[in-house]
Amino acid sequence: MIGIIIVTHHELGKNCISTAQSLLGKTVESVVSISIDLKVSTKELHDLIADHIHMLNHLEGILLLTDMFGTTASNLCFSFLQKGRTEVVTGINLPILLKAIQLQHNQSISDVAAELENYGKNSIMLANRLIEGNKVSKS
Repeated sequence: MIGIIIVTHHELGKNCISTAQSLLGKTVESVVSISIDLKVSTKELHDLIADHIHMLNHLEGILLLTDMFGTTASNLCFSFLQKGRTEVVTGINLPILLKAIQLQHNQSISDVAAELENYGKNSIMLANRLIEGNKVSKS
């Protein structure tokens, strides 16, 4: 099993977990969130992430999900990258979290991270393009 730590601004991660649990109808295992408070020093935030990683260290890997690339949350998480052990995926949204929960039991951390990157890119749709693509041409 892979541990999932969601590191986001404010309470986005906490709310994503709550929504996922509601949709799944169950409490999710080994999924925790850290809310980044920009008033707290980066050293304290780094230590908080390290503590959560240590808490889940008995698992087969740690997946760090962040809200935005290049922000404090993702930059802090990048310092924990360890090939085959800890991966970071940016751009957390509900479809990515649900897929991560589905995959955390039966795939390696590297495979899960790669699949989530691809899945996240494909989970965003522009409705008009979908609708227009389904119209039958009358010519």
